[in-house]
Amino acid sequence: MKKTVITLLLAIVTLTAAAENNDAKLLRLGIGAGMTNASLDVPDKTLMDEAGTGYFMKLSLKFNVPVLPIYIQPEAQYSFMDSFDPMELKDITLKKLDFPIMVGAQIGSGRILGLRLNAGPVFNVSSSADEESLPVRWAAGAGVDLLNKITLDLRYHGCFKDSDFPNVDFNYWSYSIGFMF
Repeated sequence: MKKTVITLLLAIVTLTAAAENNDAKLLRLGIGAGMTNASLDVPDKTLMDEAGTGYFMKLSLKFNVPVLPIYIQPEAQYSFMDSFDPMELKDITLKKLDFPIMVGAQIGSGRILGLRLNAGPVFNVSSSADEESLPVRWAAGAGVDLLNKITLDLRYHGCFKDSDFPNVDFNYWSYSIGFMF
């Protein structure tokens, strides 16, 4: 009985201390923008190897888990990429809406400097009627929080093996800067 009461009191003290910490907001809204550098790995090298460079804008919500250095960060990301269609032999612009759901861990409060590692699935909706949506992909990366407001992120995006295209890998790096409110 004493152990249960002591454990309960320690939990209450810990949760109270975490709730009083102004730097540990449970929910934060963020905006950001960045750039992508994509490659398309196909067995037939006569097709394009570089898929192109693109740009994106994103809106994010960051849910900090109380007491733990873990967060869940769903995002809505609109991106566009200039590329070349080897079948049509013309330049094209790909537009899409991605919904990454990143789960991560943070080291440091971010008051001056905080480091983050995250990973999660990325759901995709094509913004053009003539383009198909990509299957669920994944992303993993690292980030830095400066002064608890400015975020810098580097992520690698990859594909799970798709049965329709078993020999094609569409992978890319993304670099972004953002601001958390």
